[in-house]
Amino acid sequence: MVAREFCSLLKGDFRVVSGERPEWAKDFLKADVRKLKRLDTEFIVNTLPSGLNRRALELALNSNADYLDFATFSSVRPEHFDYKKEFLREGLSGIANAGLAPGMSNLLVAHADGGGYRDIELFMLEDGNSQKLSWNYRDFLYTISDRPVWVENGRMVKVGQYSHPRAFRGRKFYAFYADEALSLFYNLRPQNLRVRAGGRDIEQARQIFRKKSRGKKIGFPEKGPRKGGSYRIFVKTGEKILSAGFKRKEGNLIAGLAAGFGHLFFKYISSAEGLAFPEELPAAVQRRIIRNAQKQPGAEINI
Repeated sequence: MVAREFCSLLKGDFRVVSGERPEWAKDFLKADVRKLKRLDTEFIVNTLPSGLNRRALELALNSNADYLDFATFSSVRPEHFDYKKEFLREGLSGIANAGLAPGMSNLLVAHADGGGYRDIELFMLEDGNSQKLSWNYRDFLYTISDRPVWVENGRMVKVGQYSHPRAFRGRKFYAFYADEALSLFYNLRPQNLRVRAGGRDIEQARQIFRKKSRGKKIGFPEKGPRKGGSYRIFVKTGEKILSAGFKRKEGNLIAGLAAGFGHLFFKYISSAEGLAFPEELPAAVQRRIIRNAQKQPGAEINI
């Protein structure tokens, strides 16, 4: 879904290699990484579950192809850091975590960090309009099993999942695992960075997490296209609030979000020095991506 939406938004001549079939992903995972088949392509967009990121990165290097993805798998140090030198050495460009969150959220935090703010809070509001779960089940279970990463006094710390609840703009937000906290810690070294999430989707995930924590059987809701809904991120610095959002009337909410902004990052992939995260792109490029994102249908970005 993400790959097809991404290609349609670019309006170019692209071939989608179907990696959405579970059996294909399993074969890809088992293959000897040294024998991964070279693809005759100049660019690879990885929309597989994030646990296959290393395989996709190796494939990009084997194929001498530029690269883009939407998520990080590691909960300690982004796996992408292990490939930075190789991408530079081979003269390849890549952007990791190039969606809305992570992605646009990284650019907002980088903007706030550039303003010299020491205390930054990231709030993610996920509001779907149905009871269907929008995430990949395997990635979802991995995410709710991880402890969220925060930055306190310049040091990375892990806090309890759904701990530290806080009311913000009339909604309740909880500490929640978020990919961007890791790359932002290593790349920007903020003094304090706290990440929370809230909304109907998060409350639904919280109920599943509580059942899992108590050893109860998890009954996943039916999975299917999401009709309507919105996703919004807020970066609070104490003095100002930066925000970016995306409202969607039809289709899969999360896939639409990733594809809806990923094609904007792709346009500037050549500006990346090797393999980079959004906050590592040149400041002028970051500003252009934000301006272009403001023009996207359904986007609401105030910065």
